[in-house]
Amino acid sequence: MILNHILEIYMIYYVSVTLHELAHFWVAKAIGLNVKKIQIGDDLFSIKIGKCSLSINCMYGSGVMFENREMIKKNRLQMSSFFLAGAVVNLIIMLSGHFLKDSGGFYADVIFWENLYLLAGSLIPFMAKGNDMNKLMKYWRG
Repeated sequence: MILNHILEIYMIYYVSVTLHELAHFWVAKAIGLNVKKIQIGDDLFSIKIGKCSLSINCMYGSGVMFENREMIKKNRLQMSSFFLAGAVVNLIIMLSGHFLKDSGGFYADVIFWENLYLLAGSLIPFMAKGNDMNKLMKYWRG
């Protein structure tokens, strides 16, 4: 029973991180960035999809997305939308968990708190080395 809950919590977290990184990917493609690699945790295995490599890990960890240096050519609004895309997705998932609390019980709480954690980790400067807000601030400073 406890092991099932641990695995379910992990899977909800993993799906949230993956959606966070896919949001970065979709915005990067929309603004014309050439995405080289999407990485979720450390490499366990890697799949080549066109020009993009998708690396997957089954260990509990955060997602990292690598893009090439084309971002220098993009304007600040485009790059801000790229850096904030993952946080927006986590905010939407977090709010859906909040509104599902009455019907979702335990899972709604897990969805809410895990996505709040991911949202804070993305937006609070210096909370995590290399988080989205640190990258955005570095980009804006030039």
